[in-house]
Amino acid sequence: MTEYSSLRELEDAQDQAVVVARRRLERAEEGVAYYRSQMARMQEDFHALAAREGAADDPGFRAALHRVSDITEAEVWEANRAVARLEEDLDELRTQQYTEPRALPRATARREVAEGPIPPDPSAD
Repeated sequence: MTEYSSLRELEDAQDQAVVVARRRLERAEEGVAYYRSQMARMQEDFHALAAREGAADDPGFRAALHRVSDITEAEVWEANRAVARLEEDLDELRTQQYTEPRALPRATARREVAEGPIPPDPSAD
């Protein structure tokens, strides 16, 4: 566990972790968009090749191309859902960081060692 000597250091570390997580989420979204564009490009290339070879109207080719399109869309949809869930989790974590009382666990542990056990808070009853 990392020790923080002040609440400000803890908050700074949490803020930095959020920035890093947001960057990763942005890269994930960019990756999904790139995958989608590359799959569309490949489908267009296959269709162009099939058209040159006279197979573009073949029912088997059209069915296979449609299946690839459906699979791609399903994968993109799932990936976008996963990224959205991670964004929601990050937002929820961030909200908790601002609404829950802050404590420095290591500082409390050091205080216990120095001063003995910390008695329970009577106002918590």
